Amino acid sequence: LAPGIALAQRLTDEGHECLLVVSSKAVDARMTAHYPRFTFVPGRGRGFGPGLVNKLRFFPALLGSIWSAWRLTRRFRPSALVCFGGFMSVGPAIACWLSGIPVLVHESNRRPGKAVRLIARFARSIHLPTGVRLEGVAAARQHDSGFPVRAEVRPSSRDVARKALGYPTTGRLLLVLGGSQGANVLTRWVEGQLGELAARGIHVLCLTGPSGREGEVRTETSLVRFMPFCHQMGLAYSASDLAVTRAGAGTLAELATCRTPAVLVPLPSAADDHQTANALFAAEAGAAILWPERDLPQLATLLYDRLSNNAALAEMRDALALADAANRWEELFQETAPASAWMLGACGMGVGPLAIYLKGSGCDVSGWDDATGSPMEAHLATAEIPLLRDPWAAGRTPVVVGRSSAVKPGHPALDLATQHAARVLRRGELLAESVAGRRFVAVCGSHGKTTTCGMLVSALASAGADFGYVLGGLFRDPDFPPARASATSPWVVAEVDESDGTIGAFSPDVTVAVNLDWDHPDYYRDEAALEGVFRALFERTRTAVIIPAGNERLERLTQGLSVQVWRVGAEGDYAAAFLSGDHANSRLRLGGRFPAVETTLPVAGAFNRANATMALAVTHLITGGLVAAPLARWSGIRRRQDVLFERSGLRVLADYAHHPTEIAALLNWIRDTHAGRLIVVFQPHRHTRTRQYATEFRQALQVADHAIVLPVYAAGEAAVEGGRSDAVVAGSSLRLVEDRAGLPALLAGLSAGADTVVAFVGAGDIERDAEQFAKVLREEGLPALTQDLGELVAGKVSAACVVRAGEPLARRTTLGVGGAARWYAEPATVDDVVVLLRAAGRLGLPYFVLGRGSNLLVPDDGYDGLILHLPAESWGQVTDLGDGRLRVGGGAKLKELCGFAAKAGLTGFEFLEGIPGTLGGSLRMNAGAMGGWIFDVVESVEWLSPRGVVRAARRDCFDALYRDCPQLHGAVVLSAVLRARGTATTEAIRQTMEEMGQKRRASQPRDPSAGCVFRNPDDDKAGRLIEASGLKGTHVGAATVSPIHANFIVNLGDARAADILALMREVRRTVQARHGRVLHPEIVALGREWKDLL
Repeated sequence: LAPGIALAQRLTDEGHECLLVVSSKAVDARMTAHYPRFTFVPGRGRGFGPGLVNKLRFFPALLGSIWSAWRLTRRFRPSALVCFGGFMSVGPAIACWLSGIPVLVHESNRRPGKAVRLIARFARSIHLPTGVRLEGVAAARQHDSGFPVRAEVRPSSRDVARKALGYPTTGRLLLVLGGSQGANVLTRWVEGQLGELAARGIHVLCLTGPSGREGEVRTETSLVRFMPFCHQMGLAYSASDLAVTRAGAGTLAELATCRTPAVLVPLPSAADDHQTANALFAAEAGAAILWPERDLPQLATLLYDRLSNNAALAEMRDALALADAANRWEELFQETAPASAWMLGACGMGVGPLAIYLKGSGCDVSGWDDATGSPMEAHLATAEIPLLRDPWAAGRTPVVVGRSSAVKPGHPALDLATQHAARVLRRGELLAESVAGRRFVAVCGSHGKTTTCGMLVSALASAGADFGYVLGGLFRDPDFPPARASATSPWVVAEVDESDGTIGAFSPDVTVAVNLDWDHPDYYRDEAALEGVFRALFERTRTAVIIPAGNERLERLTQGLSVQVWRVGAEGDYAAAFLSGDHANSRLRLGGRFPAVETTLPVAGAFNRANATMALAVTHLITGGLVAAPLARWSGIRRRQDVLFERSGLRVLADYAHHPTEIAALLNWIRDTHAGRLIVVFQPHRHTRTRQYATEFRQALQVADHAIVLPVYAAGEAAVEGGRSDAVVAGSSLRLVEDRAGLPALLAGLSAGADTVVAFVGAGDIERDAEQFAKVLREEGLPALTQDLGELVAGKVSAACVVRAGEPLARRTTLGVGGAARWYAEPATVDDVVVLLRAAGRLGLPYFVLGRGSNLLVPDDGYDGLILHLPAESWGQVTDLGDGRLRVGGGAKLKELCGFAAKAGLTGFEFLEGIPGTLGGSLRMNAGAMGGWIFDVVESVEWLSPRGVVRAARRDCFDALYRDCPQLHGAVVLSAVLRARGTATTEAIRQTMEEMGQKRRASQPRDPSAGCVFRNPDDDKAGRLIEASGLKGTHVGAATVSPIHANFIVNLGDARAADILALMREVRRTVQARHGRVLHPEIVALGREWKDLL
């Protein structure tokens, strides 16, 4: 009970709610009475004692305990259960595990008990004394932990403690305590020593336990007090020079906390003799003396000698100080408390879904990514996961940092995490911790993991199952999130990545091995090492391993396993025979463990059929059956055979394949379903993989009529000999293209005059080349077979909604440069916005909410996405709510808001008057001027999420940072309630606005600009650095560094975006050369990443 109370004290102090389940023992009742702030409920359960009768009584008691605990979880809805051992904890642990609630177990003794060993089989994590480990439990789930000590057990000075307890400050004080079970023997020993104690002038505090002796014996030289209990143990320990105690783990931790030397007399009847193990560990460290109970008659000599030996007592206190320093249980607290996580690489396909899963599990999650613009951002925004460069600066306190493998040591974000003492885990390690204790289905293998995992998720969803999952990609269906946490089901499905070795942290219930080929030579020294981690994963699997029938390597690696191995395929335990199919569907006959039926699946090609039948086998294993349309929810995975554009005679697709086996399977599928010309554009991924497989890549690509190879996407690797793209094309007809800008023209020539498929293949950034080619084809204006946004929203938006293609954007920005938007819309209603967002999601089309176009640079080639503009006619209303509060529409111009407030006599908005923007844009950027910021006057905001859900929150829910509000990334601000700071006359307010306007006009240029171009460094001004570098008046074409304010670039007539970018590069280069400072842009590059532009 004591460690549970200690943990509850810490959790409650941090604002969390705790429920403590305790036994009905009188000793527990006596202790709980002293903690009125906690809620205690009686638990049920009994020990697994010796004899047949005890064993027969155990199981009904266990069932009753599980039922009672299950009902408790329904009422209390805990985010986690922490067990501290004892058979009373078994029922609640099983109930929580079955309900999908994480179970943690803490064992304080050096010989774990039976209950702990049982619970450890399914607990998410096991916290054990240093050096103690359980056999048969994955090492990744076992953690070193100290003993939680109650807040009131703290050391105090010897004299203060003695006075508080009523003992003289002179003479030695001996503390004797035997716990709730073993006090009688020690009490009798004290009684037998009363005369000698008095003769030596030794005081005694003897805790006699339940129904024990109570009273005191006083002499002229000593005071011996007998008490059943002491509720001031911190004082008792601190007042004492030496203790004679039992060797429970809690007592040892408290002795160390208060630096009290002790003679430890282990209770002989303690289960598994764990007290002797505890005492031996302490004695070997010099912190205590081990004395068996059978030798109690000889204890007096040792005791009196030690009490008189100050040097020996001092040495013991030094050892106790070391033991106390090692008694750390922060990890237990952090794992128990609803955690806060910062996810690095959050816009990627590995970390992003895990961030969403953790958020759904109750974790406070923020993220960061050096590269934004990924489709994952919309899903992060829907999950309300903000992107924060420094979460601590935003008032958050992450205790764990999850990182992508692309975030290497030395990254500034990792340095920041180290500075704040946060745990840093790789994505796989954090996923393993998150699913430990769940019924985990691990999808692993060299190729097709994401597709198979997605199919399994779709099949389980089609069956109506409740489960959690973490995908390693995005579904094509934008309404199907890449991750989900279940509050009620223990099942979690996720793919496990072998590339970085984190596969070793998982202990699945079910392992699905899709295939296995030699890969990742950058991590594994040889094929045997790779095979070894898979064999180890299979050995840690608890229920079943599922493999494709006929895979020789996997057959060999699954030989002799103690769990069931099921095979899937034409001749497998789960049998599936291909009957017929076309480019989109396959008809299969199922048999074996499957129901004997024929079914049609929305997949094509042998590779996809194999993945789909694996998914159906796992679904059957988990649910016990299959529904009539087992893949009804399947719509595909983004970047897997994505058709980006199609018209008569030409189809453009993109695929993530990056291993020779995957590429061969993809190209064979295209050949099977398309009789015309095949052109492949391939981008190798990683130099080490390119060196390993250069020949195999070349052979796979030769299936195509034309194969173009781009430079290697390094993914953070340094170049290696033989690892460049020229190794792939060597001695073949393959073509190496270094300049990707000329790719569209080259492909147009190669595809002319024949029915052609152009396939962009690779795992790097080749998707951009594919999208650029599709954009060029769309701009040709020929009839297309693929739907675009206009067709998807036709008839679904209101008559007042404007939707146009090819809208020029230069006139819609304050800088006046840039090309056209693929689509432009002015919605008139919330329903219009929802329809437009859903259509963009279906097409994978990025979108941007455009206000007045300040703080924005539009590239010369425009924006290949949807621009949403909220016109003031529909969205610019300002309403006086009274009491100094205004409701302002998201499309309201800030200048008109200031005019309305001035007319109403409301102050606090004057600083906004000269900002050329709308309310929505100003909130997204936390616009500010003249020392004021828009969020200074915000009371609440109402917005639409990227998935079309209306949300509202008060000001304190937003991280209003410098030029950013992360919670509004991807949001469409519908309205906000603003609160005035006071009242004044209209004339006085207008006078203040005019004074601010004069100051602004005197310090800022009147020519077209986007506002301040660069962010101010922490301890300087960007404008000062640029001016001190002599750059005022510097120009490229008509783009000029303003002679009035050096941090403005103005358009003096016919500047292009390319001119602005060239000038920004020159300014950054010069400032860095002269001042050693790197300037970072403050303005937004529409649809692009600054790292690619500068």
